[in-house]
Amino acid sequence: MTSNPEIFEVLTQNNGRWTIHSRCRTETQAIAEAREFFDRRQCSAVKVVKEAFDQEANLYREFTVFRLPTTASALANKAPPKAAAAKGSAKPESAPKRRGLLEILTHRS
Repeated sequence: MTSNPEIFEVLTQNNGRWTIHSRCRTETQAIAEAREFFDRRQCSAVKVVKEAFDQEANLYREFTVFRLPTTASALANKAPPKAAAAKGSAKPESAPKRRGLLEILTHRS
């Protein structure tokens, strides 16, 4: 049985949308990168998501292992007001539909 490596994605949020900024092999490296990006104020929020393959279910599972700012209220206070008003959306924490790594690698869209 082959061990599948864990992948850590660094996601950034701008104008209410999450985007993958980078992918790292270690949690430490991903968190350091997320902190640096957030400290430079190049985004309103960052998070690190761990992707681990569940062999029993034959799919990747995702777990948020790090987030800045750490609370939803801090996130809401840091979001630019124009972006929220322009979209007319009241979903501050809505996440985009995500595909697992296996799905991305096997299906080209």
